[in-house]
Amino acid sequence: MNLGPQDEAQLKTLIETYRDCDWQVNELVDEINAKIRDLNAVLIRTNATIREIDKFGSGFAEEVREYASEQSSRWQKSETAEDYHGWANRWEDLAMELEEQSPVNEVKLELSSIESVESVPWQI
Repeated sequence: MNLGPQDEAQLKTLIETYRDCDWQVNELVDEINAKIRDLNAVLIRTNATIREIDKFGSGFAEEVREYASEQSSRWQKSETAEDYHGWANRWEDLAMELEEQSPVNEVKLELSSIESVESVPWQI
């Protein structure tokens, strides 16, 4: 069966529209994949920062406690000692809060481009 001139024109328009949509989809897929790569880079930095804050907080709390333990018994009973212990506790609490947060894993989503229709069963 041969297509009439109107049918051929309509089919040609539909194919051109499809190819335009196909191009747009592929462009958007590329943009989304680039955003996912950007997101993964930020997640890696976030997780590394969480580990560094945890290490810093734990180490700082340990240093404060060590300093406090080296002071005299009179100092140990002072308000200053209480302040130091409170300070160390706050750092340890921060470290524990960060430990409880599970690091965000890498997002493993990669969209594939749709395949273009290169040929149709009709002659145009």
